Amino acid sequence: MCTSKGFIHLLSGGWSRFGLSVRYLLQERPLGIAHAVSLAERHVSGLFLVYLGDNLLQGDVAQYLRRFADFRADALVLLKEVDDPTRFGVAVFNGDAEPSWVIHLLQQN
Repeated sequence: MCTSKGFIHLLSGGWSRFGLSVRYLLQERPLGIAHAVSLAERHVSGLFLVYLGDNLLQGDVAQYLRRFADFRADALVLLKEVDDPTRFGVAVFNGDAEPSWVIHLLQQN
């Protein structure tokens, strides 16, 4: 998480050319993602995307946004199978049902 107001301000320009309205909010203390989302809640109407700086996607994010909208879910979590999941954390699912539901996230070692 970047806490530099100046750096965040530099990132805020230029999004309108993509048809996006972007607002950066500063989380005064690192209280987690859920807390950060709760700070943003009063500034958002409709669907919104939380994209963390260490997220890497293969392909276009639009395909995931469409899937999210199609399922009308409260959240969509993107995960990737890796050789050593203990380096990143482990998601425990509800089984083989579709759509799958994450029932627990185990922290990385």
